[in-house]
Amino acid sequence: MPLFREQISSGGPVTVTHPEVSRYFMSIREAAQLVLQSGALGTGGDVLVLDMGEPVRIVDLAERMIRLSGYDVERDNMFGEQIDVEYIGLATGGETP
Repeated sequence: MPLFREQISSGGPVTVTHPEVSRYFMSIREAAQLVLQSGALGTGGDVLVLDMGEPVRIVDLAERMIRLSGYDVERDNMFGEQIDVEYIGLATGGETP
């Protein structure tokens, strides 16, 4: 999100790896609560599956941030200042694009 903010403030484009990539997001407070709950519930050797909520498509997040910053997204076909979303492709094992 900080990178998106920086790209938007400099006029774009906002770079996204792929239109179908999604990630889970949670606040530090939510993450800490999950860790504390798992420590309280688990006993030696237990495997716990933590509920991290729903994944968010990165392109949806980028477009929402662009709109909330007062710009249009290229595919909106609206009038006003526009910031494009550019797909840069997925990195191969361990690379950062």
